[in-house]
Amino acid sequence: MKQIGRNLTDPFDGFLAGLRYIILDRDPLYTNEFRGLLKQAGVKVI
Repeated sequence: MKQIGRNLTDPFDGFLAGLRYIILDRDPLYTNEFRGLLKQAGVKVI
């Protein structure tokens, strides 16, 4: 999941490049580390 988070937040070709929000459910795959990685990239987890 950590690598997926890096791929999502890549500033050049990441899926979340330029986006500010992402909506996640309570799936245990979305760990605090994963959410922290998104937060560091400036993406707010809702």
